[in-house]
Amino acid sequence: MKRRAGPLRLIVAAVLGLAVMLPATARPASAEQDYGRITIDLLRSLLDKGGDGRLTPDEVASLVLETIDAITDVKVDLLARLDAQAVADLRAKTATATSSVHYLRYPHTAATYLGIVNPAAHQAKEYLAIVDSDAAKDAVGRALITLYSALLVAEAKTGVFNPTTRYADYRGALEELRRQLEPECREHVPGQMYPNTVYYDCTFNGRTVTGMKRPKAGGGWEYSVIGNGSPPNVWLDGEYDREVIAGLVMDGTADELAEKALLELAARGY
Repeated sequence: MKRRAGPLRLIVAAVLGLAVMLPATARPASAEQDYGRITIDLLRSLLDKGGDGRLTPDEVASLVLETIDAITDVKVDLLARLDAQAVADLRAKTATATSSVHYLRYPHTAATYLGIVNPAAHQAKEYLAIVDSDAAKDAVGRALITLYSALLVAEAKTGVFNPTTRYADYRGALEELRRQLEPECREHVPGQMYPNTVYYDCTFNGRTVTGMKRPKAGGGWEYSVIGNGSPPNVWLDGEYDREVIAGLVMDGTADELAEKALLELAARGY
């Protein structure tokens, strides 16, 4: 399995002066921010509110509103992604879970919602190993994150939330998601035109980020990193970092969301 750099990869890239240009097919920033709400903001809120070992009724009520708003924001995009893949039954369960999230508002329907979202979340985890394409795995990964986020709050609402077991379950699902979402990477020399230039290409779901390195006249190496079809922006001293390149092509995917959620859990000891 190819190991990918953590979230510091972009900070490192910025410090080094890398201007990586991704193709126009990348998701708009607003869509990714919406997924960040259901993934990172909601998880952080739950960890903060439950940090003392208990959740007050007011804290639970706040979590419910946050969940409803966040799922409403991602629902259309999420179902569109699933609709494009061969995951009809998972899409149906996800549609039910996202359309019925208002059940969390009321004590007499919250248990019903828990019965909807719990099997759907675990089915999404199982589907990761079944679907083949990058797009399908990314779509299922987003469903997994959305459904697990709703599951955490549904258990908090119904009073059955056990942080130790549920966070361990969520962490396992996120780790499986990261194992399944891997870019294809290869190092090669393109041919006689640039015989001394070494390329490292990483591709995921139609996007490619390429690192190039070439020997300097005075010794050593210099490198550049580009996106699809973009000309080299700048050459810097040293060699490219394979993990940074692999990480950059996964930005804006469910893998990035999973990585950030895992960091949140680890920071709280889960």
